[in-house]
Amino acid sequence: TQRFLPTAPKTQLLGEQTLVDWLPYDSIDVVFNKTQLWANRQNQHPACISYNFEDSYAMNEAQDSTPTGTWMALLFDEERSHNSIRYVTDNVLMEPSLKFSQLRQLESQLVTESQENLRLLRGRIGKDTIFDHRPQLLEQLDQFLHIHEEIATLDVDFCPLWDNDSGKWNDAESYLAKLLAPHFQERFNKFGTAFKQPDTKGKYRYYTTVQAAEQKGWHQVLTKIRSFREGKSVFPTMKGKVFGGFPLHFSSADKDLIRDYVMKSAEYQELIHQHDDSIFTIHCHIFPLPGGISSTWLFFGTQSPLKDG
Repeated sequence: TQRFLPTAPKTQLLGEQTLVDWLPYDSIDVVFNKTQLWANRQNQHPACISYNFEDSYAMNEAQDSTPTGTWMALLFDEERSHNSIRYVTDNVLMEPSLKFSQLRQLESQLVTESQENLRLLRGRIGKDTIFDHRPQLLEQLDQFLHIHEEIATLDVDFCPLWDNDSGKWNDAESYLAKLLAPHFQERFNKFGTAFKQPDTKGKYRYYTTVQAAEQKGWHQVLTKIRSFREGKSVFPTMKGKVFGGFPLHFSSADKDLIRDYVMKSAEYQELIHQHDDSIFTIHCHIFPLPGGISSTWLFFGTQSPLKDG
């Protein structure tokens, strides 16, 4: 039957604890390194195959028998000795994270750029633009952006919200659900994360480390949300105003690229047409990542007049 064919999915990978129902690849045909090139002789889906290249077989072996579905080594020993794949370099160095002073300078430049851009766009339609950058206000917004950054670094399948009924969520959990709602309202993978599979034989010790790190991360997020929510009563909104706003995230600190992305935001377009009595706040926080990459957050806030009634 079909399930015994070499191209059939690996049955041990189809269980509830091992099935991965989303991957960024439709199929994997070939894999290579500096010394060998392998062809996939298993199922085409990357979640339904094994990656044990030690069990691969040479192409000439396939002519003499029908090997079990695995990887076929396409280069013979003679070919490998004469036609080795040469890398551009054997030592790939990763750039360090940006320094604190560089981050603060970039943040200041982005805020200044964003302020001038908003003032210019509103000026074209005859509207005034006043900014409020009191330290106590920026401190609250910085706390808000830290929460968003931590959420972005965690695996949503480990989020503790999915373990309880929404009716039993406390204030911090309900607020976390609100932050996740635009993208996630349940576990991302149908059967949850594979890192939670039982490790009865001690084969997946790394999984235990991942679980501990994720659980700690989500606990810290909820702790920060509680602290942020407790400060709601003393949030420094001006008298007669109501505060609102939205964060935008970028994987670059290039002000020209960010300007183009911001202009495409529907929320930003609404910001341009806000009432003349509105007061604006723009805050930026850049989180450094290895390789010189930056996780950049921009918050656009408004303090608008309270509506009558």
